[in-house]
Amino acid sequence: MSHPTGGQAVSIARFTLKTEFAAKGAEFEALFPAYVAAAKAAEGTLRAGLASSTASSGRYLQLTWWRDSEARQAMMSDPAFFRNVGIKYFTLARHDKVNGDSIAGGLPDVPYAVVALTELPATEENPVQALHGLDGFLADQLVQPDEEDVRYLLTWWRDEDAFRAALATAPAALDGAESFAFLADEVSG
Repeated sequence: MSHPTGGQAVSIARFTLKTEFAAKGAEFEALFPAYVAAAKAAEGTLRAGLASSTASSGRYLQLTWWRDSEARQAMMSDPAFFRNVGIKYFTLARHDKVNGDSIAGGLPDVPYAVVALTELPATEENPVQALHGLDGFLADQLVQPDEEDVRYLLTWWRDEDAFRAALATAPAALDGAESFAFLADEVSG
């Protein structure tokens, strides 16, 4: 199984169910297979994952990796993709999305259950060294957004208990981190 590593394009989309659709989490989650089908049909899509917040119901993280930013742009600007997939997401949830490039690290080659997302000022050193060697820490990836003065650190964990233990052991390295439990993880192609 091939995993994206540094240099590839990454999209980080955070969704929060709209108040009137707060009970429609299962319906929102059921949209992911259509997203994966569209991703598999697009040239250059490598992987997509959907995870739900471990702290807040109705909050989701969708991660997608592409060969390069041109492949990402081609899929996202396709009117058929928006009409058949995107509009359904936006009906149920508010979202914010960051597009960027992986500048360090990559997905683990072992099973994982949790990903944590930490926003870092662009000038701050990558704090991930403090996490290496902690029980349950699997991998990290640093993403530099296209048009923002921040970076995003993704860290993968064996399970939520390992992430919580890391919060207690190295709180500065995970300051402001939000954890998400994986619901689906698909490799394209």
